[in-house]
Amino acid sequence: MPIIWLSCGLIVILLLHVFAKVNTMLSLMFAAFLVAFLNGMSPDKALASITTGFGNTLGSLGIIVAFGAVIGKLMTDSGASYVFARKVIDLCGVKYIRLAVVIIGLVYGIAMYYEVAFLMLAPIVLAIASEAKIPWLKLVIPAVCATTVSHSLLPPQPGPVSVIAAFHAEPGRVWVTAIPLVILWVVIGGYVWPALMKNGDEELPNALTNPPVTGGEARPSFLLSLLVPLTPPLLMISVTTIKLWLKETNPLYPWVDFVGSPVIAMGIAMLLAMTCFGLKRARRGTWVTNRFNDAIATVANIVMIIGAGGGLTQVAIDSGISDYIHLFLTHHNVSPYLTAWGLTVIFRITTGQGVVSAVAVSGMMSAAVIDPATGLHLMPIHPVLLVLATLVGSNFMTHINDVSFWLFTEYFKLPIRTSLKIWGGMLSFGSLVGLAYIMILSFFWGSPAPVGV
Repeated sequence: MPIIWLSCGLIVILLLHVFAKVNTMLSLMFAAFLVAFLNGMSPDKALASITTGFGNTLGSLGIIVAFGAVIGKLMTDSGASYVFARKVIDLCGVKYIRLAVVIIGLVYGIAMYYEVAFLMLAPIVLAIASEAKIPWLKLVIPAVCATTVSHSLLPPQPGPVSVIAAFHAEPGRVWVTAIPLVILWVVIGGYVWPALMKNGDEELPNALTNPPVTGGEARPSFLLSLLVPLTPPLLMISVTTIKLWLKETNPLYPWVDFVGSPVIAMGIAMLLAMTCFGLKRARRGTWVTNRFNDAIATVANIVMIIGAGGGLTQVAIDSGISDYIHLFLTHHNVSPYLTAWGLTVIFRITTGQGVVSAVAVSGMMSAAVIDPATGLHLMPIHPVLLVLATLVGSNFMTHINDVSFWLFTEYFKLPIRTSLKIWGGMLSFGSLVGLAYIMILSFFWGSPAPVGV
C-alpha cells in the first residue's frame, strides 16, 4: 500500500502544479501530508516526519546552494563569466565554435545556479550564432546541453551532493566516473540529436543582447575566471587521489577529508570569488555584500522546494516504502541501478524537479540497499553507479511542469511542441544512453564494501 499512496501523492503534485498552478513547494508539502495520512500516520507523527526530512535534506545542501549562487553572481557582475567566454571563443575560432560553447556551458553549469548559468550563456551563444552565420539552434542545443548535464551530474551542485551523501559515495570518484558520461551525453545530445532534427533555421529571437559587464579595467583575468569556478572539483578530485595513499590513521587524514568535502570546497571557492572578483578589483566590501545578499534571495525558492522534497521522502521512508523496494529487488532479481533510474524518472516526470527527484529517490533507495546502522550493503551494489543512475534518471523528460522547460521555451520564443522535441527529446535520449553506460560498467564493477545479510 505505501507504493500506491505515494503514487497518489505524485499524481496530486502533477495536478496541482500543472492545472492549479500551485507553487511547487506547496504542492510537495500538501502531497507529503496526504501520503502520511493515507498511510495511517497520526498528525503529530506526520508533522515530525516531514520536518525531520525537511531539516535533514537542507543540512549541508542549503549551504551549497547558497555558496554556488554567490559564486555565480560574483562571476556575472564582475565580468569574469564574459572574460572566460570571450577567451574560449577566441582560442577555438569559428571552425570549432561548437566546442567553444560546450566548454563555456560545462564550466557555467559547474560554477553557477542553473537559471543564472542559462541566462548568462544564452545571449553569448545567440551573439556568436549571429556573427558566425550559424543556425542558432544548432549552437544553442550543445551549449545548453553541456550546462544542464554538468550541473546535474557533477558535484558540488546540490543534486549530486545530496545523492552522494545518501549512498556514501566518494565525490572524487563520482567526478572521475561521470566525466566520460558527460562527454558522451554532450556528444549525443548536443551534436547527434540536432543532426537528426530539421529544426535550426528558426528566426533569431529578440533576446539577442550582449551580456552586461563592468568596465574593462575591473575585469579579472582569464586564468582567475577559469580557476575559481573549478576550485571545488579540483579540490575534491585531489583529495580523492591523496586518500589513495594516505592511511586513515594518519593525523592529516581528517583534515584532508575536511578540505575535500563539498561544503568546504564550495566555501573556499566562494571566498576566492569574493577576493579575486571583488576586493582585489578595488571594489568595496559593500559591493561584495550586496552581491551576496542578492544571490541568496534568488535561490530562496529552490531551497524551500528541495526541503519540501526531503519532507516527502522522509514520509515515504517512514511509511515503509524502502522495505518494499528491498523486497522487490531481492525477490525479482532486478538491477538496483535500473530501479533507481526508473523511480527517479517517475518522480522527475510528475514533480518536474530534477533535484527533488534525485533527493527523494536516493533517500528511499539508500534505506533499501544500505543498512543505516552498520553502513553495510544489503546487496551487491557500487555506490558510484547508484549515484549516477539516480542523477541520470533525474535528467529524463522535461515538459510543462518543469521550470527549466519554460525558461528554454520562453527565452528562445519556441512553440511548445518544438521545445518538447528539442529539449525533452535531447534529455530523454541522453538519459537512456547514460543508463546504458551505467549498466555496462555494472558488469565490470563489484561492490567495493562488505555486503550484509
